[in-house]
Amino acid sequence: MYNILNNPQLGELEIIEVYEYFNMPLLFSCKNLVDSFYIALCADDLPEHDMWLYTEVSLKRLNLLRSGLISIHDVFAKPEMGRLLKATIPNNSSAEFNSKYVAPEELNENVFPPVDKFLVPKNTPLMPQTNSVEIAKAQGREIISLNFNSNQE
Repeated sequence: MYNILNNPQLGELEIIEVYEYFNMPLLFSCKNLVDSFYIALCADDLPEHDMWLYTEVSLKRLNLLRSGLISIHDVFAKPEMGRLLKATIPNNSSAEFNSKYVAPEELNENVFPPVDKFLVPKNTPLMPQTNSVEIAKAQGREIISLNFNSNQE
């Protein structure tokens, strides 16, 4: 079985949060090694293969989804980048993995979650994991490390 977190187009993915689970994650947020964020959805599971949809999202849109302000349907039916990655992942080793970018209009509407389906709101927004060294590098600033040692106890 192919790994849903290792996609040739997206790279190695790391799960951030799982929103729906049944024997495996069915709807989750993830990011790749360069901190691009995605929402992944198991849109169809058949005996021979599973169809997964991945949509790239900004941190702002991910936080809107997590806050319950936009529906799961809209994240996939109206993607920020205008396209989704549709991956067909075989359930046996004899079939071939296949993935391609598609416009939402190319897909049947029933692969998307219902229009009225929202996540349970979370009060804490996701923050990009950065430390002072990364912030300084991003702003082109010098990095100084200071240690204050006292001779007195």
